[in-house]
Amino acid sequence: MMKIIKENKAFFIPYLILLVIAFYWIMTTSKLDQMKWINAFSNPGGFQFFYYITLSAEGTVWTILICLLLFIRFDWAIIAILSVTISSLFTQFLKLSVFPDFLRPIAFFKDQPYHWELMNGLFMNEYNSFPSGHTTSAFASYTLIAIMVKNKKAGFLFITLAFLTGFSRPYLFQHFPEDVLAGAVIGSLSSVLIFYLMTSLFDKYPQKWYLRNLSNLSGK
Repeated sequence: MMKIIKENKAFFIPYLILLVIAFYWIMTTSKLDQMKWINAFSNPGGFQFFYYITLSAEGTVWTILICLLLFIRFDWAIIAILSVTISSLFTQFLKLSVFPDFLRPIAFFKDQPYHWELMNGLFMNEYNSFPSGHTTSAFASYTLIAIMVKNKKAGFLFITLAFLTGFSRPYLFQHFPEDVLAGAVIGSLSSVLIFYLMTSLFDKYPQKWYLRNLSNLSGK
């Protein structure tokens, strides 16, 4: 598994740096100060930008990825399907069964007199804050893409897209940074583990159809 990380330094080095910074900030700063700092950057243009960024994590990236992989390699498509399924189910289990009482910012700060800048017309969820499902989806998908692409330098682009998706959640006042941090860990770790385990399984029990795709499905 360490080989996967070493081969994708452009993704995992900035990922680990961001993880450490975020963890330290969360542990040393109150939720109120965290959200005040993020909310201070709010503006109409930012709301629109991050709305579409967060919207892409609602299945768009996964759908495109899986469809493309079906025309590249069946084994990679299977890995992608397993990654999105397992990471999503695990996140929903945590949200609904383990941490069902964790409030979202709008409900957590209900009695706080501070004036928050919010996006007009955006529905504000109040419950099931931890962890962030959108962040889990984004980090799971972009981690997997970074691992699969040949150009490893592109990993920096994918960690940037994953980070922007994660940042969009507190920016839109839908999650706390701790929710995002947990989602990032769950998403990236699930993709690395599933890719490692499934490729090991495919190598141990090789089949010709693994390397086929929808364009050469009938090939021998």
